[in-house]
Amino acid sequence: MAYRTATHASTHFTPARLMMGREIRTPIDLVYERPDPEVVESYSTYVRELQENLQVTHDFARKYIEQSFESMRKRYDVDSSACIFNEGDQVWLYNPRKKKGRSVKLMRPWEGPYVVIKRLNDLVYRIQRGRNRKLKVIHRNRLWAYRGDQSELWNSEAD
Repeated sequence: MAYRTATHASTHFTPARLMMGREIRTPIDLVYERPDPEVVESYSTYVRELQENLQVTHDFARKYIEQSFESMRKRYDVDSSACIFNEGDQVWLYNPRKKKGRSVKLMRPWEGPYVVIKRLNDLVYRIQRGRNRKLKVIHRNRLWAYRGDQSELWNSEAD
């Protein structure tokens, strides 16, 4: 009952209002308030008013959901567009593997550092772990900027 009477952040309405066209009365409301007598002239009038009320409520909820979606998209884009890598940059690769017999909590999901070999477009990069290693084509969401000694990776491969 608590969920049905709580206003949702995205829709600005309670689930009860969206489903039934009115707020439900909780036991505490019945104890401390007198219920408003709903005078119904006719059932057809009540049904028509309820349909209109639901239509208006759903229209507003749709508008609020679109606004909420847009703000979440902008927030996501700010974080994801901040990481543009150039050729030669070192990056971590997110690769959460599960090994049998090992705890997932103790495994490292980030591998690297890798070197950006080529930027294929704004979202996709070709990366390589070392000079003689296999090239990988990876989406930007799985990459994170590496902060460390820049010469460490390629010099260790030459030995």
